[in-house]
Amino acid sequence: MATVRCPNRWTVSRAMQRVQGFTLFEILVAIAIFAVLGLAANQLLSQIIRADSSARTRGERLAQLQRAMEIIERDSLQVVARPVRDELGGSRPALVGGVDELIELTRLGWRNPLGQGRAEEQRVAYTLDGKQLIRAYWSVLDRAEDSKPLRQVLLDDVEHANIDFIAEDGNVRSFWPAAGADATSAQPIPRALRWHLTVAPFGDIERLFELPELAQKDAPNDGSKDSGKDGSNDGSKDSSKDSSKDTPSAGSGP
Repeated sequence: MATVRCPNRWTVSRAMQRVQGFTLFEILVAIAIFAVLGLAANQLLSQIIRADSSARTRGERLAQLQRAMEIIERDSLQVVARPVRDELGGSRPALVGGVDELIELTRLGWRNPLGQGRAEEQRVAYTLDGKQLIRAYWSVLDRAEDSKPLRQVLLDDVEHANIDFIAEDGNVRSFWPAAGADATSAQPIPRALRWHLTVAPFGDIERLFELPELAQKDAPNDGSKDSGKDGSNDGSKDSSKDSSKDTPSAGSGP
């Protein structure tokens, strides 16, 4: 009769321990821990991306604002008291603002590296079109009916814009020149300009620009007038000189 030997209890226990794995509860706990860690890492990464995007956007807006302020400052520091003619042939002061546009002025320093047939002075105007601050300029000073300005956008998302014109006596005006002033006569320029801007996301911005003290420049006259004046004067002088030399004086004899 064959005998059956039962395995040792210790041997069976060791074998069962070798094949034993994680329980379902342990797996669920591990999955929950990894899910929490992944969610926290995802939230942290999203916050970092949003903060970086916001910083980039704010930096670009700040650079755009600084560039616009530099252009406005350059135009203000190079203003010259030179009146111009509009499209209808009427005279416009060297600096005007507060009515149809924020400001319109004549400035110096328009570089001409190509040597084109134009002046080095430039007529510039600032307007608020919707929420855009527009800088317009003309290729000529005294405009014709077909003279169209070139426009460039300086700032976007501008909620409000206005300029205070500070006169020599310190009075602050919302428009220039003074009411009732003769546009055809020489008008002084303000002592300073105070810009007020409301720009997102910076809010209210105020900048003060002091204008240079320059002599008034009259608009150019027609060439016919200049030539007529010069020709008549020079001709009368020359003819009087010639007649005095050729005509012998009274009482003179051989």
